[in-house]
Amino acid sequence: MRTDIDQSAFPTVTLQSRPGFIAASATAKPRPAHTGRTDQAHRPAPAVDTGINGSLVTTITLCAVLGLIIWGVIQGGQNKAERESAVAADAAKEQAGRDLEFHANVERLNHDPLQPIHGVELALAHDENCYFSGPMSIWTKHTHTYRVGGYAGPSFRVARGVSFRMGAFKSAPVSTTDYEQDDQGTLYITSQRVVFAGQSSTKVVKLKDVVQCEPFSDGIQFDVANKNSIIFKGGHGLPPAIIFLRVQAGAVGAIPPSNVDSPNSSTS
Repeated sequence: MRTDIDQSAFPTVTLQSRPGFIAASATAKPRPAHTGRTDQAHRPAPAVDTGINGSLVTTITLCAVLGLIIWGVIQGGQNKAERESAVAADAAKEQAGRDLEFHANVERLNHDPLQPIHGVELALAHDENCYFSGPMSIWTKHTHTYRVGGYAGPSFRVARGVSFRMGAFKSAPVSTTDYEQDDQGTLYITSQRVVFAGQSSTKVVKLKDVVQCEPFSDGIQFDVANKNSIIFKGGHGLPPAIIFLRVQAGAVGAIPPSNVDSPNSSTS
């Protein structure tokens, strides 16, 4: 057995008995001086409050999601407005093109020679030409009469649910007049007449019997002498009105513009 152990490496404990308590004194081996360095590997990690940090992460996540939703709504609204603006611009451009084409057609009808239409489904005389043909519906005036009135005079109760009136029933006729569609078919304007070939009937009016022609944006109206006016609907009424007036006046040839001054004209 080894007996050469340095006893000075162990602390020496001395027990002393005093009245009321036992005191212990120990002599320990001196500890090395503090050098200011800390062993980071063995230092315990600081405690983390997972409750507070979890709530903060959740709040940040919700704010981010809400921001994305708001951004998407704003972008969607802007994209919708841009699409609507583009559609409106395209529609305006197309309408402007149609207006230009319409006005150019009106100018041609006003000044260029009228060209007869061949191959129409209408029996023409040997000296008759057709200058207009188009689908239309015919509208004429219709008058409807009905009677309105009632009983006059006092009434007396005879029994439960039964009354007797002293006066008699009086009524008066009421009439209403309005244009109604009669038929659908094709309108022809020839050098001699206006013909409507409908599905159930045919209407013929001579050019000389028409006292007035009035065009509308969706049709044309002819006022016939000693007869009710006739309305044809199915398209803009200006082209057929121009053709009718020129044919009625016998001006089917070229017409120079009226706003162009003659070279031989002089100004004072």
